[in-house]
Amino acid sequence: MRRSHAVRQSLTRPLRSASFALGAVLIVLTVSAPAFAQGEQPDDEEQASLEGEARASFDAGQRAFSAMRYEQALTYFRLAYEASPHPELLYNIALSADRLRRDAE
Repeated sequence: MRRSHAVRQSLTRPLRSASFALGAVLIVLTVSAPAFAQGEQPDDEEQASLEGEARASFDAGQRAFSAMRYEQALTYFRLAYEASPHPELLYNIALSADRLRRDAE
């Protein structure tokens, strides 16, 4: 009986982590959406520059994450999100924070 309980717990642990990451992303989206909607829109040239910065930061974050340097990855993903707030980046931020066991981020 105890063995089946341990197996059940080990199977639900990844689901809890995934649920937490999804919850964190939803909270960040809810909080940041009104602030983003009120912001000033950059012109085309400035937007292209920001997109380039975001891409460079995202690529650096991907490399850091792949090398298990989660602190650096988190920093790069946040920089990418600041330059260009694509909601997909929030997943990378949440995943990096999860790997660092930072449940509050």
